[in-house]
Amino acid sequence: MARRPRTPLGRAGRFAVCACASTGPQHVFEDIESGTLAVDRPIPSESALIQRWGVARETARCAVRHLRELGYVCTVPQRGTYVCDRGEDERQDAQ
Repeated sequence: MARRPRTPLGRAGRFAVCACASTGPQHVFEDIESGTLAVDRPIPSESALIQRWGVARETARCAVRHLRELGYVCTVPQRGTYVCDRGEDERQDAQ
């Protein structure tokens, strides 16, 4: 039986670390990759993510934390969370 290649966070996919892995961060990730959320622009607020995804606050926080750990977003205290410029090299590594 052939083995699937491992992704940075395990076999189940890019966001497979906790319960928030199912859908939440994938939507924001896709918006970042497609350019819908531009570099240096804020991502939707925690409250907006909760309403959009229909999840608990901790799930939304977990999703944003994963995106931050992967380098897709940067959080500025008391300002918000913004899309980071990952550079061309980092984008290719993520794919």
